[in-house]
Amino acid sequence: MDFLRLMRWQNLLMIACTQYVIRYFVVAPILINGSMQLLFTHEEFALLVLSTISIAAAGYIINDYFDSGIDAINKPNKLHVGTTVTATQALVLHTAFSIFGIILGVYVGAKVGIYKLSLIQAITVGLLWFYSSEFKKQFLIGNLVIALLTALVPLIVVIFEMPLFISKFKSIVLENQETFLIYKQIPLAMMQNLNSIWYFVGGFAAFAFLLTLIREIIKDIEDYVGDEAFGCRTIPVRLGVKTAKNITLLLIAVSIASIGFLQYKMFLVSDFFSTSYLLVFVQIPLVMLCLMLIRASEIKHFTRASAFTKIIMVLGICYSFMFWWLMK
Repeated sequence: MDFLRLMRWQNLLMIACTQYVIRYFVVAPILINGSMQLLFTHEEFALLVLSTISIAAAGYIINDYFDSGIDAINKPNKLHVGTTVTATQALVLHTAFSIFGIILGVYVGAKVGIYKLSLIQAITVGLLWFYSSEFKKQFLIGNLVIALLTALVPLIVVIFEMPLFISKFKSIVLENQETFLIYKQIPLAMMQNLNSIWYFVGGFAAFAFLLTLIREIIKDIEDYVGDEAFGCRTIPVRLGVKTAKNITLLLIAVSIASIGFLQYKMFLVSDFFSTSYLLVFVQIPLVMLCLMLIRASEIKHFTRASAFTKIIMVLGICYSFMFWWLMK
């Protein structure tokens, strides 16, 4: 259990569920609507997910390794490295999970015919190392790195699937280039469906980016005392807690406005269910988060706000079930 807690098994489960939900409740329905189907096998996709959570686990481990001193001040009850797990064990686990994740990335990249895709896994391992050792102590950079990597979680589902569709698209054009109907209509329909996939999955990724950035700043406020003691230059340390709260409130306002724009687009196509879901399960909770932050004055208040932000992220991802139902 100590090793599982070190790897944040709940977060790993959430990452895996997110990728499966995006694939089978967002990507698959769009393809089926366009008389297409998933080309990545279930087994290959499972390996891609395993690669993602292996690298994420490595990231959590190395973060605790470098943060053991700060955590001794901020979260003494949740300190793992140096107590239940030795520093050597943490480094060995980080290395093992990182290598395993990269190897799986190379294998899956080979399956789609593009070995270079495995650079995503390798670069992610490097970013997580430098985030833990350097970036998270710097002004804003660490927050942006984690937000971008979180946005990559849904995007990587499409990034590894898309080369197979592009290859199929080219083969259809080459095989039927003398047939006007197929050449002009079938490939066009395929491209429209592929563009729709990028549009919808990109929306989930943007939501994940904004909510993660919000949560990271809230966590920095929560960890203010330990970060200041160790010379970190996070937003709350550099600009003050009040300014950090205002920045967070601004980001929440941007999120609410962005979702409002999507609701306007959905209203134009009479998508009442999506508009209602986003209002009840995303926008209203975001307003509640604003109120929590405005009233927050103690560490426990920011801890609750951080946990509530994660709940909003889960609710946002759960919109995919509504999307699947509407596409049936």
